[in-house]
Amino acid sequence: MKYRCTPEDFRVEEITSREFSSEKQKYSVYLLVKRGVETLELLHRLAEIFDVTEKEIGIAGVKDKYALTKQFFTVPSQKQPSSGIKDVTITHVGYTDKPLRLGDLIGNRFRMTVRDIEKGEIDGIIAKAATVPLMGVPNYIDSQRFGSYLPSGFIAKKILLGDLDEAISMAYGAANMDLPDSDFRAAYNKIPPRRREFFASAYQSFLWNECLKRLIRWNVDNKRLYTVDYKAGKMIFYKKISDDEKVKLDIQIHMICDTLVEDDHERSIIKKVLAAEGIKKEDMSSDKASPIYFRPGERKAIVVPQEFSITEPMLDDMYAREKRKRYMITVSFTLPKGCYATVVLKRIFNQ
Repeated sequence: MKYRCTPEDFRVEEITSREFSSEKQKYSVYLLVKRGVETLELLHRLAEIFDVTEKEIGIAGVKDKYALTKQFFTVPSQKQPSSGIKDVTITHVGYTDKPLRLGDLIGNRFRMTVRDIEKGEIDGIIAKAATVPLMGVPNYIDSQRFGSYLPSGFIAKKILLGDLDEAISMAYGAANMDLPDSDFRAAYNKIPPRRREFFASAYQSFLWNECLKRLIRWNVDNKRLYTVDYKAGKMIFYKKISDDEKVKLDIQIHMICDTLVEDDHERSIIKKVLAAEGIKKEDMSSDKASPIYFRPGERKAIVVPQEFSITEPMLDDMYAREKRKRYMITVSFTLPKGCYATVVLKRIFNQ
């Protein structure tokens, strides 16, 4: 089975929480449709054509590169684009009195096609898909968040463990920057702020995933569990869960940071995850020598996709060969902000 064979196979549409006006206000709102373009790269290009800094471009969320995506962005209303951008369409849709910020959305609507499916796999796929609206899926943070993860590990973890030379070498390589001849803090501060945030977010997300894996292991019979690879390790999924097990999993898990006061249900899990990583909560304080900041927050352990539908299998001409039929299936659903559609695909199409 194959995902994302073309950007059109992975469609994402932002569901905004904001209302826009037709009367001119401080910020212009644009609808952006991009095909196969990475968000950070696009922000740089938008800043160029609008003659603004990247900080002046407001977005509600970062979208996948290998996809056809629709989302909104804001710029100061006195600015106009000087040119277009390849594989990107920009349409002015209104005005607002304040810029868009990360999180200013309700969720996203997805429509995704999976190809190269063998006939013998179809019944299992349909059966697994039927459980998704009833049992939900583990709300893992998927590989898209781990762009700064390298075979040698997480940049943020290197900083927490005091391996600062290695951290800088990894960070400058990830940001495609020449390694400077200066002290750690000065060198680290030269990295663009958004990229520094990604270093912290990636490791914090990994720790959260590890907490969720332990929660599932502790509450679901091991015979009904299976693993699926992702960029930073393995995810654990359940084939089925009882109503009682769903209640135990239908909770919030906090993102780990130095100010966290754990709830009773997560205290032991967080303790074991940190011990396995060789760090302590107090190591994550930005008041120490470390310049890295871990944001407080929480997210649901499981999520139930809404408006879920799945098509009948269709012949897939892209991967069909003589005497070898292949099929494609399209799934559609909405998810709250911060949830990953690729995790839903892993639940349905991997086992």
